[in-house]
Formats: sequence, structure tokens, C-alpha cells
Amino acid sequence: MSLAGLLLPAWAWGPKGHTMIAVAAAAELPAGMPGFVHDAETLGYLANEPDRWRGRDIATLNAANGPDHFLDLEPVAFLRPLPRDRYQFIAALERRAEALRASGHAQEAAALQPSRVGFQPYAAIESFQRLVRAFQEYREAQAHHLSTRPMEQEAVVTMGTLAHFVGDGSQPLHTTINYNGWAQANPNGFTTSHQLHEEFESEFVDRAIPATALQGKLHAPQVLQHPFQDYVNYLNSTHDQVVPLYRLEKSGAFAGRGTGAGRAFVTDRLAAGAQMLADLYYTAWVVSGQQQPAHLLGE
Repeated sequence: MSLAGLLLPAWAWGPKGHTMIAVAAAAELPAGMPGFVHDAETLGYLANEPDRWRGRDIATLNAANGPDHFLDLEPVAFLRPLPRDRYQFIAALERRAEALRASGHAQEAAALQPSRVGFQPYAAIESFQRLVRAFQEYREAQAHHLSTRPMEQEAVVTMGTLAHFVGDGSQPLHTTINYNGWAQANPNGFTTSHQLHEEFESEFVDRAIPATALQGKLHAPQVLQHPFQDYVNYLNSTHDQVVPLYRLEKSGAFAGRGTGAGRAFVTDRLAAGAQMLADLYYTAWVVSGQQQPAHLLGE
């Protein structure tokens, strides 16, 4: 089945971008890993699953799922390092907000509402750790000569969810309060259009980025020694591209089929997501075979 045949309407990079990331990551996985991890068609479909959990008609699920797709790094600059689980993170935000309210900074405190700040790294690393568990169950069943099909199915679904959140983490507008038009002081005259987000990550990718654009852009996956911190570093590097993105938009780099610089920028971002995803897939597999998986929490 062609890559184009896997694409369905969604949000965040659009279905094409998320599918490209998942397919490219799977293609880099070593042949020694189980065959099911190379199922590009299924992974390409499942990489868009978390966006199917969004919509006004499923309000409860939408409310729980929405903040998992982003992290506004500007409001949490005071948190170094980021706590390693989402509830420690929520507690840290609440302590900071309480202190701000006590000192008369109610507006700054309101900006620290957890659902407004986002949980992106936690959604990704939680999915990574679920994948470690799924691979462990697969190995256990295989060692006892049991059917591994249920474990394979669980692992592939989890790989798809992980693919989505890692893909979101490569999109600069998922790391900033300037997520849909410049919202801060604007001396550079960056666009304030509320169409920017969709136009950049979906419409431009659809019309200007070939489905094959990531071929040859990745290297063999490597085991991450500190998955949580490595992932936070990845988000920080994505955030470094916010201003360059706005500069490119101002120059017309994403208009029509875009300029070479605009297309290269998007391709590089998609490739960064695919590389991080391949590394996390491979790390989960290696860790799952360890007696005491010290990497499970990224320690």
C-alpha cells in the first residue's frame, strides 16, 4: 500500500507528517528486532490515533488528551530540571502559581494552569515505558513458547501512540505560547495570524513535502542512556526553532509550494522526530531484554 493511502484527516503535523515520521523510524529498526515492528502500514495509521481522540463530540476524552500534545516551554523556564512524572510537574506548577498569586501576580499564575502549559514529554515517555512493558511481555511469552500475537498487537498500538507524541515534539509550534501566531512582544513583526499552525504543519506539508522526503535523512538508531532527559533536550532543540520558523514564514518560505529553505526546514523537523522515535523504539527493545531495566525511568 502506498504511503498516500495511509493518510486520514487529523491534527498536529497533519496525517501525512505523522505517517512519514512513523514509517521512516520503522524503516531504520534493525532486522534483528521482531518482524511486527516493521509493519509500516499499521504504524502509519496508528501514528495518527491520538488525534482521533480529539473533538467536541468526545469532550471528556478531548479534555484529558489535548494537553498531551504540547508543552509551552516559556512558562516553565523556572523548572530546571523538569520533574520526571506529570504529577510532580503539576505540583511544581501549583506551588509556583500559589507564590505568584500571593505576590500579586494573578495573570502570571493563571498561565501556569497545567492544562494550559501541557504535558508533552510525559505523554511521550509514558508511552515509551508502556512499550518497554509490551516488549517484555512479548519476550516472556516467546520464552515460554506461548502465542505472542496479543503482545505483538499491544506493542504495535503502543508504538503508534508513541510515534504521534514524538512527532508532536518535533513541531516547534507545539513547544511555545506562540503556537498560532506570535503572542509576545513583537518587535520583529512576526505574523499574528491564527491560521499559521494549521497552514504550517498540515497544508504546507501536504502540498510541498514529498512522502519520500525522509529517505536517507536518518542514521541507525541508538540506545538512549537517559530517555527522559534526552527527550527534554529534544524538546528544547525543537523550541530553538520557533523564531527561525517565524522568520521563514515572514519571508514567504511556506507560501504555495514554498522556498527551498522552507521545505528544508520542515523536512529537517520531520527527520528529527523520526530519529528520536527510532531511538526510543530501539531503546525500548534493548531495555526490555535486560534483567533490571535501569533505563526504564531514564535514570
